[in-house]
Amino acid sequence: MPNSDDGYQFWFFSPSGGYSRRIFRNHATSGGFGPANAIRATKLALNNIQTNPLPANTLMNVRVRSRVNGANSPWGPACRFRIAVDPCPSTKLIDTQNHQNFSCGVQREFGGSDKVHCFPVAGANKYRFRFENANEGYLRNIATNTPTLVLNWVTLPLVNGGIYDVQVQASFDGGATYCPLGDVCVVNILNVPAQNGRAMETTEVAALGTERPEVWPNPTADGTFDIRWTVPMVQEGTITLEVLDLNGRTLHQERIAMADGFLQAHITPQQHLSSGVYLMRFTAEGTQHMERLVVR
Repeated sequence: MPNSDDGYQFWFFSPSGGYSRRIFRNHATSGGFGPANAIRATKLALNNIQTNPLPANTLMNVRVRSRVNGANSPWGPACRFRIAVDPCPSTKLIDTQNHQNFSCGVQREFGGSDKVHCFPVAGANKYRFRFENANEGYLRNIATNTPTLVLNWVTLPLVNGGIYDVQVQASFDGGATYCPLGDVCVVNILNVPAQNGRAMETTEVAALGTERPEVWPNPTADGTFDIRWTVPMVQEGTITLEVLDLNGRTLHQERIAMADGFLQAHITPQQHLSSGVYLMRFTAEGTQHMERLVVR
C-alpha cells in the first residue's frame, strides 16, 4: 500500500513577498485522482485548496520537491505560475481520466443513486445541469446547490437507453443568473434490471433473452468481437445489431440469422472504432436489448 510519508510537496510563493503556501501530496491520499500509485501524488487539484487559497490573476513562483520516508529532497527550480480567473467562468462534467468523479462519456442508471459531477467553481452557490436529446425533442434543466447531481427526479425523467448531451453552468447569486454553459459531455442511461421486480420497460427490453448475450473480447483491441446468445422468443429469423457511439450515431448495422433460438457471429464493424465506450443495440420482434462495448 502507498505510504503517507512519501509524496511531493508543492511550494507556491510570490516573488515580491506577501504570499507563501506549501502543500504536501502523499501517495496514500486520492486528492481526486487515481489509481493508488506514485504518479497521482504528482497531481494537485487547485480547486481543492480551500485554506489560504492561491491569489487570482497574480504571477507566482512554484517549486516542487519529493519526500521519501519523511525525508525531503532539495527544492527543484522555480516555475512561473498564474491562476487566471474569469468573473463568471464556465464549468462542465468532470472529464479528467482517472478522476474519482469522472462523469464525461459515461454510462449511468437513472432512478437510483447514480450521480454525475461537474468541476466546482470557487464561490458558486448553485449549479444547473442541462440534459438534451435533440433527436427525441428532450430538454431538461435541473438545478442543485452542489457540483454533484443525483440522477433521480420525477418530472421528465431520463429514459432507459437514452443518450443525452449534458452541459453545466454555475451561479453566484443562488440561481438568479447563471454563467455561460460549458462544453458538452455525453451521458448514456442504461438501467441494469433489478433482481426482484422490474419496471415494465426494462422487462420488455430484457425479454429477448433469458440470459445476457456473450460478447468477447470486451474490451476489444481492434473493434472486432464475437457474439453468442440464446434467444428463446426468436426461434427463426433475424436479429438486427447496431453499434452506436455515445452521441447516438450508428457506426455499424447488420442482421444476424437465428437458428433454433440461437445466434453466433463474428462482428467486424463497418467503421473504425477508436478507443472508447460504445453501445450495442439488439432489435427483434419490436423489442430491444442494450449492451456496452469497450474499445481499448
